[in-house]
Amino acid sequence: MSDNHYEKAEKPALYFIGVTTGKSSIMRVFPAWARYLGLGDCAIKGLDFALHDDPRKYTAEIYLCLRGEGFLLMKTADGKCLAEPMTRGRMVYVPPFWAHRSVNTGASEPLISFCVYPAEAGHNYGDIATGGFPKRIVARDGKPVLQ
Repeated sequence: MSDNHYEKAEKPALYFIGVTTGKSSIMRVFPAWARYLGLGDCAIKGLDFALHDDPRKYTAEIYLCLRGEGFLLMKTADGKCLAEPMTRGRMVYVPPFWAHRSVNTGASEPLISFCVYPAEAGHNYGDIATGGFPKRIVARDGKPVLQ
């Protein structure tokens, strides 16, 4: 597994971490659960790690948007960028080693989120300190745009 393993799902998805996720029975069970629970069109994605892998690779973060609206802007050390929408009730996964920041785009209330992360998060902020983010969220015709 590389440090940049995260691929944005094209539809709502449950992510889980393991060693051989593709062989896990959850890959067969989850679609039945999703149908039973009425989750609609959704997916399951496994994130594989090597056995006894570097513990920093398990340092993903979760952001839950409580109020407001905006984006969670994320980037890898090699410059790959994603901007995930933050709206009330939406949860965003931040993969290990991805630098990130929240961007408030709401006009009427602040962006407030609840974050869960391990104390020894493996995110890279050194290149952000020297070079900044390669992408920005800007207002264009009254709408937020990633540029």
